[in-house]
Amino acid sequence: MLAQGSPMEQTSSGGQVSVRPAGIWLVVAAAVYDALVALAIVFAATAIAVTVSGGNAIPPGTVIYEVALLATPFPYFAWCWMRGGKTLGMRAWRLRLERVDGEPVTIQDATLRYVGALLSWAACALGFAWLLLGPRHMSWHDRMSATRVYREA
Repeated sequence: MLAQGSPMEQTSSGGQVSVRPAGIWLVVAAAVYDALVALAIVFAATAIAVTVSGGNAIPPGTVIYEVALLATPFPYFAWCWMRGGKTLGMRAWRLRLERVDGEPVTIQDATLRYVGALLSWAACALGFAWLLLGPRHMSWHDRMSATRVYREA
C-alpha cells in the first residue's frame, strides 16, 4: 500500500505513474538551507555549553564537545523526516523524503540517513554526487537508509 503523498499517483485509467526524483540542484539547495538551521542549533548548543562551563572557552580538540556538536542537529532532522518527510529546506523546494517502499521514515531510517549524510559531507559532498549516477538518483545517505527524495507536484 502506498503512503499518503507517495511519489506514485493514480492516473484516470487506474494505472500508476512515477513522479520524478528530486534533482541534485534542488537537493543541494535544500541541504544548504537546512545547514543554516543546523548551524543555528549548533550555535545554541555552544552557548549552553559555554554557560554551563562558567563562561570558559571550550578547548579545541575536545572530542566529547565535537561529537556533541555533530549530534545536536539530529533531533531536528529526525523529527522533520519522521513527521511529514520534510525539513524546512525541503519545504522551501517542495521536496519530500520517504522510504523506498513508500512508508514513512522510522527512527532507524533517520539515524542511518543522518550518519550517511555526515559521511557524504565529510567526503567533500561526494555522497551527493551519486544523485547523478544510476536511474534511481539516490545519494549515499539515501542508499544507506533505503530512503528517497522526490519533488512534489
